[in-house]
Amino acid sequence: MMGGGRWARVYVEVLLQLLPVSSKVFVYSPRSGQLMDSWIQKRGVGERVNAFSSLPVLPASESRAVIVVNAAVDHERSAEWAILQGAAVLVEKPLTLSFSASRRLVEKADRQGVYLAAAHVFLFAGYLHSFRRQIQTLGQVATIDVLWADAAVEARHGEVKSFDPGLRIFEDCIPHVMSMLEILDPGASLVMVGLELRRGGAQLDLVFASSARRYTVRLARNGQTRRRILTAAGAAGACTLDFSCEPGTITNGAGTMSALPDWASVQKPLSCMLEGFLVAAGGGHRDPRLEPEVGLRAARLSEEIAPVYAAAQGEWLSKRLVAASDNDEDLYYALREIAMVDDPHSPFIHKDILNRLVGEVRREAQAAASKDLLVPELVKSVLNKIRTK
Repeated sequence: MMGGGRWARVYVEVLLQLLPVSSKVFVYSPRSGQLMDSWIQKRGVGERVNAFSSLPVLPASESRAVIVVNAAVDHERSAEWAILQGAAVLVEKPLTLSFSASRRLVEKADRQGVYLAAAHVFLFAGYLHSFRRQIQTLGQVATIDVLWADAAVEARHGEVKSFDPGLRIFEDCIPHVMSMLEILDPGASLVMVGLELRRGGAQLDLVFASSARRYTVRLARNGQTRRRILTAAGAAGACTLDFSCEPGTITNGAGTMSALPDWASVQKPLSCMLEGFLVAAGGGHRDPRLEPEVGLRAARLSEEIAPVYAAAQGEWLSKRLVAASDNDEDLYYALREIAMVDDPHSPFIHKDILNRLVGEVRREAQAAASKDLLVPELVKSVLNKIRTK
C-alpha cells in the first residue's frame, strides 16, 4: 500500500477482512509514517500490517500486489515503481494528472506484462445499477444532472475527511462523475459546452453534451452538508437518486424507495472492487470494471476543462483581490489551490501570510494609474508573491 492518509487506512481495513490472516500488508508512507504506526497500534494489527518511511523490498513471490492510494501527484511515479517490480497494481483515481501520463502508464504496463487496474469504486455500487433500471422506464433520457458536494467538516469511516489541496475540484471529482455515467450512459463521449466558477474554484458548474443528451454537473467543496444527487429526466418524467447517505433513496413518479433494500447484508462497493483486484492479481479473472478506460476518458475530459477553468479563476481573482475583505475564505481557497497546484508538496500557507500578501496587492491596485491595467497585472502580482513563499 503506497499512501498513509485516511482513505489508505480505509483500504487497509477492508483488505484485512478480505485477505488470509497469513497475508502481510506493507504500508509505504514517507510523510505519514508515524500516524500510520499509531493507527496500526490502536487497531492491534501489528502482526499483519507494517509501515515504512522508505520503500520496502517486496518478497519474491507471485502473490504480491501494490495499491496506490497516496497524493494524486505521486500516482504516476508510484505506479511506475510497482510496474518495474512486476507486481499487479491498482491505482486510486485519478490514474495520473494528465491523459498523456495515464496512457504512458497503461502502455508501460502492457509492455512489462503487468496487470494495471484503475480504482473507480462507483462502478461496483449496486444502488447505481438500481437507479439505472429505474431510469430505463423514462423513455429517451434527455438530461442527466449531477450534484456532488462535500461539507467543510465531515467524518467518514470514523475519521475527519479532507480533500487533496493539490488537486483541483474537477481533477478530483470528474473520475467519479465518469464512473457513475458509465453505469447510467455507457461509453458516453462528453464535450464541455459550459463552465461557471464560483467561490474561487470551491464550486464549479459544468455543462456537457453528447450526441444523445445534455449533462449538468455541480461540484462543491467546503459546503454545509454532504450531497450526492443524480437526476435523470426523459419523456415519461424524472427520477432522482440521493445517495448522500449510502445506499440512498430513489424518487420517481410513484414515490420514494430505498435504492438498495438489502444494503445491510450485501458486500460493499470498496470490498467488491478490492476483491476483484486481488483475484486478478493472483492470476484469476480480470473484472472489466477495473480496466483503465474510464480513467483515461476522465483524464482527457479534465484536460479539456483545465484551460477554461484557469481563465475563469484568473478573472475571478482579478475582481476579488480588489474587493475582498479580510478573512475571505473563498479567496484563501483560490490562492492556496494555485500555490498547491504549482507545487503539491509545498507547505500549507497560513491565513496571516495570505492576508499580508493580499494587502500588498490591494495597495498596488490603489496606486495604479488605470484600473483597466489591473486584470492581468494584479493576478500576476499576487501569484508571484504566493509562489515565492
